[in-house]
Amino acid sequence: MNLVDHAQRLLRQRRDAVTLLKRSPIEFAVVLVAVVAFALSSGLLPIPDPISDSLTNLLDRAGLSGIREALPAVLFMLAGVLLAWVVWRLWRRAVATPPPADSQVHAAAIKGPMAFTEQDGALFRRLGRESELSKLVGLVRDEQIGLAVVMGESGAGKTSLLRAGLSNALGDQGIGFLYWETLPTAPAEGLLKAAAARWQRMGSEAEPRSLDDLLAPPAGDARRAIVLDQFEQLHLDRPDHQPIFDLLRRIATEQSPPHRTTWLIAFREEYASVWWKFQNQHGFHLPMLPIERFSPAQAGAVIATLAEESAFEVDQALVDAMIRDTSREERVSPVDIGIGMMMLDELARGRDAKHLTKEDYQGIAGGSEGLLTDYIAGRLRLFPEPSRDPLLKAMLGLADLDNNRRVAEGLTAQALAPAAGVPQVVLSADLDYLASPNFRLLEKASPAPDAPPLYRLPHERMVPALRRLSGAILAQAEQARLALENAFRAWRNNRETKRYLLAGGALRQVLRHRGEFHWGEDRQEKQRFLSLSRSRRRRTRAGLVAIALLLTLFAGAGWQWNRWIGHGEDLVRWRLPKDLYLYQYQLETLVLDSSHLRHLNWVEQDLVRWLQGWTPVFLEDRLPPFGRDLKHLRVHGPNLVELGALRAHWSNFICTLGTCNRSNASQEHYRNCRR
Repeated sequence: MNLVDHAQRLLRQRRDAVTLLKRSPIEFAVVLVAVVAFALSSGLLPIPDPISDSLTNLLDRAGLSGIREALPAVLFMLAGVLLAWVVWRLWRRAVATPPPADSQVHAAAIKGPMAFTEQDGALFRRLGRESELSKLVGLVRDEQIGLAVVMGESGAGKTSLLRAGLSNALGDQGIGFLYWETLPTAPAEGLLKAAAARWQRMGSEAEPRSLDDLLAPPAGDARRAIVLDQFEQLHLDRPDHQPIFDLLRRIATEQSPPHRTTWLIAFREEYASVWWKFQNQHGFHLPMLPIERFSPAQAGAVIATLAEESAFEVDQALVDAMIRDTSREERVSPVDIGIGMMMLDELARGRDAKHLTKEDYQGIAGGSEGLLTDYIAGRLRLFPEPSRDPLLKAMLGLADLDNNRRVAEGLTAQALAPAAGVPQVVLSADLDYLASPNFRLLEKASPAPDAPPLYRLPHERMVPALRRLSGAILAQAEQARLALENAFRAWRNNRETKRYLLAGGALRQVLRHRGEFHWGEDRQEKQRFLSLSRSRRRRTRAGLVAIALLLTLFAGAGWQWNRWIGHGEDLVRWRLPKDLYLYQYQLETLVLDSSHLRHLNWVEQDLVRWLQGWTPVFLEDRLPPFGRDLKHLRVHGPNLVELGALRAHWSNFICTLGTCNRSNASQEHYRNCRR
């Protein structure tokens, strides 16, 4: 790790620690107490005289006068203990504690809402899609077809069919295969990167430098299929998406048979209107293969096969109940089957007998959304309670709630941390657990070796379940969005006057939920409005702090001035110089003989000796010159009735008192008193 990376890591850890401290009021208060204790022990914060006098008298009466000298050391040790406790508490919160999870990983057949991949091809060939696979292979082998469409509703199993089933079937026939999941961010670069990686693994073709290179036929007489899945992520009106549409237009209108490369475009059925608009604009029509959900008979066979592969058995009554709960219009979604099988696998792994009945299933029934909701809630319950809401907020940040879809390209933990309200280091560890094989609630991918990982939801079907779990959070986020919209509208309609900026509780609410709602139009302007509101809040806080400091200084000066005036008036009343109180630190010996003297409260404590005894070495040369210690005091006062807070280490103290009693003098001073 170079010096720059090390510095960035330390800075990030410092920000995380400050964030934790701000969100921990108890620890923050303890830090303040520790700072005050350290300041008192080192002399940076002198103890006010009334408090010092009261404490001294209390210790003297309790016979604990020796503790006074050790008090700075005690305060110093107390500050150290408190700071160590705070560091320990914050460390426990910053380093995530792994939730209890079984050492056994889910069986490979149990995918939950995730799709089957190339490694699952042999298993997928047994899951009731042979008819669709044969049609797809026929499209690929037909030299008259260079471009075809695969369409189906969300959850119909398009991705598993193409990525696991078709890749396995084409591999058996020696046909090359490239699968690319369409992403809305820089799609042309993404497709080229995926093709380059695939050609490099195959070692048979030159690396493509541009999209035009993808139009060239494969070497020799080989054939290949290129799949662009989840094509609904691209839009005709986006300039950065146009290169992909131009590529497909050229394939459909400019290339002629025989085709040795077949392009398969897969999207959800609600995207069909956009695709038809694209076809009609350029005057071509392509063969389309619709993908339907399973029939009840197919779904039952799939459930039985997956249970067998996962080493547990299910009753036919359980299968019928599960199909009934997850079916819509007499059809069952493969994703819903995956979610239900994930819950059944959880039940089977928690018992010795691997045979599940309908009664076992009824405890988790509630339709596909109910099953997934229960599974997400159960996984989150394994985390400590303070971590659950931040994790749920982070998962909501991975969903496009306005369009009821997931964020296809995924987000980093750094991008999700503000919405979750926890430090990045804590959130990263928790998201890694959600993406682990024991949880499977997230997908995790690393776009580059040195880049931070991206997290995303495995399927759109998770969005309704997250809505159900986070109803209260979404309600608060909607209130925050409305507060932002109203304040922004008023600010813009009043020529961006500062008085209409967000402030107080409304600003805190918007900042807390800003990662959970849709910004709508004028996103940049709203973010500028929010930034101006935060700047005004910072200026307001800085002003209040400055005012508080000035008031504190004025209060301290006023208190000191009042003491000086009071003691000065007493000295004048006793026919002594008024300046004796102010300049007493310049004296080593003081001899008083006054019949009017009533008390010695105006004699200050020995601050210089105390400071020299407990001041850190690095501050010794920076102390102000207080002058000498008042080491010798000789007083004759027939009417003197109170000694005040005199230091026990004065070596030469002689006084003549009018009334000398134990209630007004310490034990050690009392022995020096004589009538």
